[in-house]
Amino acid sequence: MLIALLMIALASPGLPPKGGHQDPILPEINNIGPKTLPGADVKALVRGQLPKNTSDEAKQRFTLMTRSTWSGEKAPEGLRSFMVTFDARVRTTSTGSNDMRTTFLYLEEGRGFVRGFFPKSGRVSVRGPEGDWLLDGKEVLDLSDHSNRESRREHERWLALARNFATLSSPGDLRLGLLQSVKAEGQGRELKIGEALPVQFPTLAQAERARSLEWLLMTTPDFNLLGLNDPTNALRQVRLGLDGATGRVRFALIEGSGGPQRPQAATDPILVEIPSWISLGQRLLPKQVLVHRSFLAVGPQDPAAPIVPPTRLSFEERPGVDLFLVKSESQPDMELTPGDFARPVPR
Repeated sequence: MLIALLMIALASPGLPPKGGHQDPILPEINNIGPKTLPGADVKALVRGQLPKNTSDEAKQRFTLMTRSTWSGEKAPEGLRSFMVTFDARVRTTSTGSNDMRTTFLYLEEGRGFVRGFFPKSGRVSVRGPEGDWLLDGKEVLDLSDHSNRESRREHERWLALARNFATLSSPGDLRLGLLQSVKAEGQGRELKIGEALPVQFPTLAQAERARSLEWLLMTTPDFNLLGLNDPTNALRQVRLGLDGATGRVRFALIEGSGGPQRPQAATDPILVEIPSWISLGQRLLPKQVLVHRSFLAVGPQDPAAPIVPPTRLSFEERPGVDLFLVKSESQPDMELTPGDFARPVPR
């Protein structure tokens, strides 16, 4: 069954290419400053266990969010494995984009095992029990080798997108160091959401949508940033905007900072928007995922200049990545083992 589904995915042409025929190279994102939060010991956090002193309102919002990702009378087990196929549009320059179809296998084990298939180039990107690898034609690259820095950069970013999709699809499994209910306040595009840095949304329409949502602020190691050296189990600050009626996540703001006490660490944040969700079996999964990059990450930077603490988080208007789930070529809860994430071999 697995081989048949993969053959279908690999044979599908996807969206027509724009600006080239290669798999998209995600724009470079700079890594600035520390990446971890003070406070909770990540190793002591338990999946689905709420922190002590969590308010009743925060508990209610968290429960509603968790319940929004499945249908039926009984909750399914946490989402530990899946195959998903995306039609992806990646903006490579201010005016150009690249369209492609890609398939990911995911298994919640170790650092999160991922096998990504990129049909345009025939590349296969793997994180598994034997390490991180890229099959490029007849060459197998060891991505722990620092000479493969650019290949590893692309590998890490696609891994982060796959892991964030897994987390958004099963939020009841979050490991939480802090959980608070917060309000979104402000006018125009800039909103104050809790005590963290204000957020300038890409458009007024997005800010208006965000203002109408119910928000949770948390610290968790279960979301990834897109930087090359982002540690897998670092505790991150995340703000989730929930639809008050359904509990579904509409916005996720992921940072590597500790809020107002350490604003200089607010580097490489990403703003994720989930405009729609789709039912697959008993589960509800993000149907479309838009990832907006921060100007902190993409703006010009003099390596010799001191880091200036930002006063707000601002994001590019056009999403850097637009993922659209292909329902007919996706399967949650696929039976996978670590062997499915072995080092790739040339065909």
